Amino acid sequence: MICIPDPFISELVSMSSFAGVTAQIQTYGRIGMHGAAAVSDMQRNKFLSGPTTKKGIAKNERGLFHELPEELRLTGTIMAMEDAPKTREHNSNAIDAQRKMRDEREDIKKQKGLENASDVYIECLIYRTMWDSEACWKTVGEVTSGLKKLKYKKDILQALKDNIQIRFKGFGWDDWKTPWSHMGVQYTVQELAKVLKEMISAENKKKRSIPSQPPVPVPQRKETPILGTATSQREKLDLLAQEKEDELDKTARKEWRDRELKGIGSVQQNRQPLSAPKLNKAFVGRKIEYLCELWDLNDNSLGLHWSRGLIGDISDGTWGKTMRTMWKKDEAVKVHWDAIKEADIKKCSTIVELKPRLWNKDCEHAWRYDLGSFDYGI
Repeated sequence: MICIPDPFISELVSMSSFAGVTAQIQTYGRIGMHGAAAVSDMQRNKFLSGPTTKKGIAKNERGLFHELPEELRLTGTIMAMEDAPKTREHNSNAIDAQRKMRDEREDIKKQKGLENASDVYIECLIYRTMWDSEACWKTVGEVTSGLKKLKYKKDILQALKDNIQIRFKGFGWDDWKTPWSHMGVQYTVQELAKVLKEMISAENKKKRSIPSQPPVPVPQRKETPILGTATSQREKLDLLAQEKEDELDKTARKEWRDRELKGIGSVQQNRQPLSAPKLNKAFVGRKIEYLCELWDLNDNSLGLHWSRGLIGDISDGTWGKTMRTMWKKDEAVKVHWDAIKEADIKKCSTIVELKPRLWNKDCEHAWRYDLGSFDYGI
């Protein structure tokens, strides 16, 4: 050791102390930081060891503690005995604080997990809602006709993916899980359409019942066969799991509603038909929403607002547009608007143009069906 540089010796000593601390933690589970190295040093240097055999007694193999004068040893022992209650109390408080911090970390982790589960469940609820709307294709024929009505590739791909996700996430049917690509190559419209049609055909043959809501994403106990009578503990665990599901369901639905009140997402937009309806006589009598710029008296600001109204008539080519032009046939509609209290606008009727490219969008002059108020299940 004389030839070994001093820094290397110091490193060896510290490594030995670390190893002693590790062994102490592995044996007892915890150790005070103020005495972590001291405990290992005492064990390694045999500070408290005493001879237990004749040979050891003959050689006087005693630790450093036993080499101290008797008065000093007694004094140290008495001091340790007197300090023991305070030391034990201090250590107990430290352990309690450690447990409290651990519980707080577990609560934070649990809360974060619940937030993530809530986000996942809200998405599943939206897809389940889409099943009960015109956004969902329920037969192979509806898939074929629906694809023909969509013009842009991005809209077609989104419609195919949404209809698959309605079954996978909205119903919790794992056999509907579908990848969107393979080996880094995106599936084409034809390939996804084929997958959707084949799965709908297979599903119609199974005649599987439609769940009223998606499964709540909470940890589930593995289903195992019951031999004899179920214990009361099992019933308590099942009841506790059901309570957790109900709590997450209520929390997620409330969060879903609050987000939409803040303008984050729109269940009304999700439930609209995938393509713009044709403006013909059959369209008369339908209620629509029209996004236009209005002055909000509550906020004292100008912004986009969804106005609601009833379709009264469709242009027939004889309606005047300007002094020299006319509205084309089926180009514009006459709408009987509801009163808007926030903007101090009373009931009135106007003629507006409903552009197909602005169907179910989020920009000015966008339009969609008025589906009425939505029940979030709260």
